[in-house]
Amino acid sequence: MFDKSEKFRWLVRLGFASRGLVYVLIGYLALTAHRSDTGPDGAFNWLQGVPLGVPLLYLAALGLLAYALFRFASLLFDIENYGTDSKGVMHRVGHGASGIAHLILAWTAFQFAQGDKRSASSGGAEEAAG
Repeated sequence: MFDKSEKFRWLVRLGFASRGLVYVLIGYLALTAHRSDTGPDGAFNWLQGVPLGVPLLYLAALGLLAYALFRFASLLFDIENYGTDSKGVMHRVGHGASGIAHLILAWTAFQFAQGDKRSASSGGAEEAAG
């Protein structure tokens, strides 16, 4: 029912890699002492300040968007073959919720890449432009 083309597979792989990058950065920030900004915002804020961090933020935003689309495709087209029984539908609804969460993460990474968001410790309150 759903075309599993090579381009789609590469987008999904990019999504998994971006998701892994965000989780590794969150873990790194959580393990380093004296850091109060440890969530996804902290990871994205940290990336803003490192060399090549902004291109990485754009890549992470694209990958997280791709992962969100993969989860929405799983919800709508049952690409992981969970079926239409109640247990399968619940799995697919969970994938939809995961898609929404990763879409929000992608938007946040994009805002940080644009320079629209900064942490309170780097010169002001967090705010989104526009």
